[in-house]
Amino acid sequence: MNDQVIALFSAFDDGVSLHARHATSLVRKIVSAQALSPEQHQALDSTLRSELEAFTWFLLGRFDNIGCSLPENILGYSILARPCDPSDTGEYKHLPEINIREDVEDYADMWQDHLTRMRRSAE
Repeated sequence: MNDQVIALFSAFDDGVSLHARHATSLVRKIVSAQALSPEQHQALDSTLRSELEAFTWFLLGRFDNIGCSLPENILGYSILARPCDPSDTGEYKHLPEINIREDVEDYADMWQDHLTRMRRSAE
């Protein structure tokens, strides 16, 4: 996985974690903490995170027209990284744009690969 993909998907993953924790907190405020067992509290956390990961997969799938969800005249979209020269500290010197896609892999599949790598590295 190239650096641009890792940076983007790591940011997505951080956002998923943040919003899952926030949603879990909101649910716990609505439902009395005593109303849930420890197992249910843990299930709530993992369920909300899983749903946000699935939603991210859904959004990325639109770029590749997974499920033929785009209008007939649009085949898909591309995600481009716009790197700059890190050695130029005074001004941003734009380097050529890079399509983050690796070969012909769908963005949604790349997201799933990223999640799999993250889970393996956490073990």
